[in-house]
Amino acid sequence: MLHARQRGSALMAVFWLMMVLAVIVVTAAKMLSVSQRGMVVRVGQVTATANAWKGVALALHPEMRREESILRTEEWNVVMESEDVRINPNAVLQRGDDTLLMDLFMAWGLEEDAAQSVVDAMRDWIDGDDLPGLSGAEAEQYEAIGRVGQPLNRPFADLNEMAAVMGMDAVAAVRPDWRNWFSVYAGELVNIAEAPPEMIAAVGGFNMKDATTFVSERNGEDGIAGTEDDLQFGTVPAAVATVGASELPLEMVVRRFSLRGSVLRVTSTGASGNVQRTITVVARQDPGRTTVLAELSD
Repeated sequence: MLHARQRGSALMAVFWLMMVLAVIVVTAAKMLSVSQRGMVVRVGQVTATANAWKGVALALHPEMRREESILRTEEWNVVMESEDVRINPNAVLQRGDDTLLMDLFMAWGLEEDAAQSVVDAMRDWIDGDDLPGLSGAEAEQYEAIGRVGQPLNRPFADLNEMAAVMGMDAVAAVRPDWRNWFSVYAGELVNIAEAPPEMIAAVGGFNMKDATTFVSERNGEDGIAGTEDDLQFGTVPAAVATVGASELPLEMVVRRFSLRGSVLRVTSTGASGNVQRTITVVARQDPGRTTVLAELSD
């Protein structure tokens, strides 16, 4: 009987040992599988990023046209557009066109007093003195809310600085995508030859229906702005007249638009399997030279 119990104990010990070994083996196998999957994901991320940069390199070639099929492959998809379809806040403030910003913020839902306060605070941020505007904000006002060292008293270096302006939180509340409307890299004027209808209507004081019709006709059969089949305009007044009637004085409207720009935004999405990576580059294109101004990656 004693031997039987001993044999039973030994068998039980062997059984538990086998169970422990099985658990170890299964756990190790799972860890190896996870490690392999992680390696596959990392390789996919690297490859997708590399493909995105390939798309950027193609787009920045001086001879590349936006309608080229090589910009849209299984490995990358590239969108090229003028950066000048956005509003440069520094340029608008420096030329004293506060009305543009006021009208835009009010159209988004701000009351007139609130819009005026934001515009005044924007001006105080970029000017070189410490004297607040009528409804603006200088160091004393920022320190009162616990923010030391603001405003910077120089032009905005990026949109994060613009977001820090006192009152911009109210703008963000009524228009969360406000950043899509602005760029510190854009030229002084909005490119009416490529801008979307929403921008043309807002900047030029046009109704949305007229602006939409104008863009549809301007973009030609391919529907892409900035390609060879686009409607061509000899002058800004000619383009403005084609849009339709504006609620603003003609002289003001003409001073806000240009027909071309030298700053390009390239958004390239690289793919590798199910992994995607997007890189956005802003570059200035001058004859014989391309200068990258900013890089934004996801």
